[in-house]
Amino acid sequence: ANSGKTSNGVKASNFASTAGVRIFKSFPIVALGSGLATNGVSDGNLTRFTITANNTGSLGLDKLAFSISSGGLGSGNITGVNLYAYTDAGYSQPANTGKSGGLVGTTTWATGQSGTATVTLDNTPLQVSAGTPLYFQLVGTVSSTNTVYNVTTKLLGDSTSPAGGVTNIGNLTGSSFLWSPNATSTSATTTGQVGSGDWTNGAGVTGLSALGLSFNRTN
Repeated sequence: ANSGKTSNGVKASNFASTAGVRIFKSFPIVALGSGLATNGVSDGNLTRFTITANNTGSLGLDKLAFSISSGGLGSGNITGVNLYAYTDAGYSQPANTGKSGGLVGTTTWATGQSGTATVTLDNTPLQVSAGTPLYFQLVGTVSSTNTVYNVTTKLLGDSTSPAGGVTNIGNLTGSSFLWSPNATSTSATTTGQVGSGDWTNGAGVTGLSALGLSFNRTN
């Protein structure tokens, strides 16, 4: 104003076609876990991975989906798929999930040789503390009529983020990985409660591509 020059703004409509940038209080970092051999899948351990919240704050998890495929099982099947969380890299100290042994929510899995296993957190999001990883292990019972076989497990990501970056969980039913940055407090999943509109999916999550985080084990 002191210069006497005119400063012109840019209309918001000029940005309508840009991808934009999503800004969150915190965000997850996903990586494969350690200590699980690529052979010996007959033990039922399908994959290990970690989720770490950025140092700026905790985050909530409400849904994790997995693609499971196998080869060479013959007439065998994969049954009893469940996800467990631990607080240590040795996968020996169960996390406080509200269920025995660190069991994470409820897993939907149709017995078979391939398909999608969906883990939901029973309306109480699992919290990941700032800067502190949680260690996850997906397990099941693998049976086979052959001696040589394999199972490939993918933690699924998402290809497209929701409009506006965050929304109500009810608007994310087609997404595979649901999390909240807990922008104002611990986010709830029920519409109308604190943070209920503060949920997003796995698009752009560090370490988790739209194709998923894959781990293959043989026997």
